[in-house]
Amino acid sequence: MIYHLKHHEIDFKKWDALAKEQAIPYANSWYLNIVSPNWEALILDDYKAIMPLTCKKKLGINYLAQPYFTQQSGVFGKNLNANIILEFIAEIKKKYRYIDINLNEVNSQFLKEDKNIQTQTNILLDLNKPFDTLLKNFSENTRRMIKKAEKHNINIQEEKEADDLIELFKITKGKNLKHLDNKAYINLKNLIQSITQHCKVSVKKIYKDKILHGGAVFIYFNNRIIFFFSALSDLGKQCGAMHYLITDTIKNNCEQNKILDFEGSNNVNLARFYKSFGSKEVVYLRYKNNKLPYPIKWIKK
Repeated sequence: MIYHLKHHEIDFKKWDALAKEQAIPYANSWYLNIVSPNWEALILDDYKAIMPLTCKKKLGINYLAQPYFTQQSGVFGKNLNANIILEFIAEIKKKYRYIDINLNEVNSQFLKEDKNIQTQTNILLDLNKPFDTLLKNFSENTRRMIKKAEKHNINIQEEKEADDLIELFKITKGKNLKHLDNKAYINLKNLIQSITQHCKVSVKKIYKDKILHGGAVFIYFNNRIIFFFSALSDLGKQCGAMHYLITDTIKNNCEQNKILDFEGSNNVNLARFYKSFGSKEVVYLRYKNNKLPYPIKWIKK
């Protein structure tokens, strides 16, 4: 039986015991508490399967939306099948008239495309090979950009804080992302701090002539290394700094049972960049269902 629990009714020990065994970290309570405070949950029996409900309210209407900085959600469990996934989806359809969430890669294996489902792209690289073998699968342009970064004397340093990377992002790529306001950036800082308390986190920064030109935050969760957040200056782009940084991460983690998870993207240019390291596309799904009355048909997050 599937139960709908309010936030205060959830047994977080049982919840996290299951969440921490998943391939991705987004279902953990400490993650959800930052990206969707007061989230609720659907629970199958005694926590055999779980589904976080990242609910919001607008115009007096409760609805489900995908939180920022959370690539995948959906149903999590050990022995999932199509019937279980469909039962959970039937439950949220009964409770919410507007739903726009991402399911996870495991869920996607059991669902067929319909009018409520859109295909999303994640990109993964299996690191369990010698570095020379992985390097051979890099695109010619990526190998050229790595050499260019070396000529520019790019220096990579591992540090603890990511605040300066967030500030760099805000004045570069972030200036064109109007949906990310100050509250979103504060949540991002808090989220990185929370992740650091529960997982191994690597904050790598790119310097040239002692000036910060970019960097990335990598989350180590089970056997995944997630390329969680990055920032890059114009000069960093020109001299192949991010190519160099990602290659450094691949080199330091090769020949291990790990996967480098690029977290997407549906953006053609970003997808091309991620795939240039020899990585492969993996499908997950976006589930959208809008049963609002016409005057408020198009609700915004």
